[in-house]
Amino acid sequence: MYLHPKNIVCQYKYRDFLEISLPCDGYLMEPRGSDPQRARSEISIFQKISNALFRAAPNDVGVRAFDSADPPDSAGPPKTLSDEAYRRMRDDLIAGRLVPGSRLRIEQLKADYDIGASPLREALSRLASEGLVTAQGQRGFRASEVSLPDLEDITRVRILLEVQAIEESVSRGDDAWEARLVAAAHHLAKAEPRNAARSNANFNDWERRNRAFHDSLVSACTSRLLLHFREVIYDQHQRYRRIAISHPEIPRDVREEHRLIFEAALARDIPSVTQLSAMHIARTSDLVRELLRKADVFTRTPKR
Repeated sequence: MYLHPKNIVCQYKYRDFLEISLPCDGYLMEPRGSDPQRARSEISIFQKISNALFRAAPNDVGVRAFDSADPPDSAGPPKTLSDEAYRRMRDDLIAGRLVPGSRLRIEQLKADYDIGASPLREALSRLASEGLVTAQGQRGFRASEVSLPDLEDITRVRILLEVQAIEESVSRGDDAWEARLVAAAHHLAKAEPRNAARSNANFNDWERRNRAFHDSLVSACTSRLLLHFREVIYDQHQRYRRIAISHPEIPRDVREEHRLIFEAALARDIPSVTQLSAMHIARTSDLVRELLRKADVFTRTPKR
């Protein structure tokens, strides 16, 4: 094996759809000697990719997927006022700015969001169908409560759906799926070197990248209903995940968890990637459960 000198940028082309530029920093080795084929077998391409994404300095790595765009930050601009109201209230519910259990009065929402009553009611009904809001008959709507039983139920269902979707996706995934996964892992790794997700200022950016990574894992799943319900439960679980992320005093190496999931998925190791993903979800819930037991982490002033 020949160790490249440091500070030299090398380019690796993975199949016909992915190109990676990275610093050859010792841990990346190029086969030399009498038996190149044997040397190549000692370091698989997915290990090179993983090293590049998760060990190199974030700005030193370039990833280009030839037939896959960068992971989108959103589903595009809202098409109607109802869509706009839905997205803005959804974001505020997940972030806790609309406090769990608080009444969502139409008149107050009109003033807060500068949107009329009809679009707001449509958005609230949609949010109620997804479990983020609770409809109270003629008494209007409330932001859904958070509780330990709810957390445990959401966690159990999310693991069931995530594992099923990942299993199908990894088994069916083609070259384009691999390109999406590698690109999403690269985008996420750039946001995680210094626990960037632990600060509120960076949480939204990290969460978009985190979601794009997990979405890429299941993007080859063909079940429309499975993906729909997975998305609904993902949003509900995100309310609790924000609690865990906002407490940096609790030690957790999320970056390493993502690296292991990424490597197992790219290696098509279905038992490992599903187990690692289940443990990843359960770990978040364990942290939040402990926080909920210690103190009321939702003691905030509701929006007026």
